[in-house]
Amino acid sequence: MVDDDLVVDQQPFRYAGLHLRGFVHAMAQLGVEGITLSRGLDVAEAATFFSTIAERNGIVYFANACSGAVYKVPLASLTDSRQPWRRAADIRLLSPKPASTEVEELLSMIFNPENPRENYMYAADAMRMRLIRINTVTGKRQVLGDEHELFNFPSSLSFMPTLSRSDIFPQLVVVSNQQQLTPITNDLAPGDNFEFPFIATRVVLNRD
Repeated sequence: MVDDDLVVDQQPFRYAGLHLRGFVHAMAQLGVEGITLSRGLDVAEAATFFSTIAERNGIVYFANACSGAVYKVPLASLTDSRQPWRRAADIRLLSPKPASTEVEELLSMIFNPENPRENYMYAADAMRMRLIRINTVTGKRQVLGDEHELFNFPSSLSFMPTLSRSDIFPQLVVVSNQQQLTPITNDLAPGDNFEFPFIATRVVLNRD
């Protein structure tokens, strides 16, 4: 890990860095500069490890496609001297997968960096093609947008910096990668069927 970029075999892997920005930040907070994965780690185990991660005020939030839920754990629990199974006991369920949702994959979770007091965490709900936010106090979810053309398998989120005092409302950019439309990432797709052009959606958020 170099600055905000993920480096794999000495080469910047910026696309993955967009998805794993929360992971990179959390590792930086812990002083971790690199990770070596041993041979024998299977895909499911890797997916569990590199699940969607965000951090704020000493709490790490992570989502996992296997369970379809969002959990939280104190950042300090990741490095204290207790046995791993005792530290794992600090993990708490924050926001369960809705009962009506069969499969869930949150590909990006972020906080507004310019509003450190805000309790909302924003997430790309890729499988249901929508943008949501999760209250980190109550776990309640709110759908902010679900237009198919604008959120066509949303995969990356980023807040736009405030450039002037006239920027009253926060602006969030949502990038969709349409990975459900190619056999490279979806075994059920008969062939590449991308819907051009690829869309980056700017979302203007109200201040609550």
